[in-house]
This record gives sequence, structure tokens and C-alpha cells, in this order.
Amino acid sequence: VPIDRIAVRGAAGLPNLDVLPANLALSPIELVLSQKNAREFQLKKALDGQVGRYDVVVLDAPPNLSLLNLNAILAIDDLIVPVLTDFLSYDGLRILFENLETVREDFGFEPERIGILINGFNAGESLSQQSRAAIEQFYGELVLDTVIRKNTAFGLATAEQKPVFEVAPRSKAAQDIEQLVSELLGI
Repeated sequence: VPIDRIAVRGAAGLPNLDVLPANLALSPIELVLSQKNAREFQLKKALDGQVGRYDVVVLDAPPNLSLLNLNAILAIDDLIVPVLTDFLSYDGLRILFENLETVREDFGFEPERIGILINGFNAGESLSQQSRAAIEQFYGELVLDTVIRKNTAFGLATAEQKPVFEVAPRSKAAQDIEQLVSELLGI
């Protein structure tokens, strides 16, 4: 379906925010894509048709390397990887970078910039502190300066299906997101 037909314009009451929501109808997409020529580039082709319409396009993809996610990787300029401060996320980073190496070898593609975003950080938990230190030590300059702290405002915003800026505009969550946006626009 063309992007223009499924875009939800003015999502969350924000006139400049369009969202292309996923739903259960997307479930068979892997099967559909596998039947197409240049199946790895179908999302890029669709997004290229929107050049000039959007300043920024954000793709939210689960942490696996399915055909759909491969489409997402091949359609991006920058890759921002949110990482929780736990062992599984740290291990997931290793797997992601192995997969990115395979994408580079197979398709000759790599993102222009990669940033690792520490997410859900709780300074009061020693495991969170240790994981953050390990991520920063191993991935160094790839780790963004912004850290998204664990905050109940995110849960409230999700429950109300509203932006965190509307639900809790003075929260640490809103401050962290504002800092992230500023950092990313400066990349």
C-alpha cells in the first residue's frame, strides 16, 4: 500500500507528525517480500518516493535480522540503537554488529552514522551502572552522550497514548527526549 494512503497525519495531536502504524495485517510481510525482486530494498523504494515530504523518518524495528528489518537497515542513513543496561541487551549489541558486518559484505552498505543510546538507565541499580560502564568501555565513541533514564512518565504516556511532553512535560523523561533530539540533530 502506498505510504500516502496509510499515513496517519497529525498523530498524537502533533500537526507535523505522521505515523505509519503496523498491525496484524503486516504479519505475512516476510512471505510477500520473499516473492519480490529486490526484496531487500522494497522499504527503501517506498521511502525514496517520499523524499522532500519529511525532514526525518524514524523506523522502529525489533532487535532481529528478519527480511523486514533488513529492509529497514538498507533504507537508513543513521542507525540509533537503544540499549537497556542489562546483559541480554549488551549481548544483543554484539549480534547486531555481527549482522551489520554481514550486511556490509553482502550488500556493500553500512549506515553513515551509528549511535548507541543507553535507555532505561537507573543510577540506583549497580547492574545498570555496570552495564553502562561496559557498553561505554567497549563501544566508546559510538555511545551517545544522552542517557534515557528510567521514568514512570514513559509508562503513563504509553497508557494514555499521548506524547510524554503532553502527559508529563517537566519530567525527566521529557528532558531526556529533548536532549536526545538536540544531540541527534547535531550529529
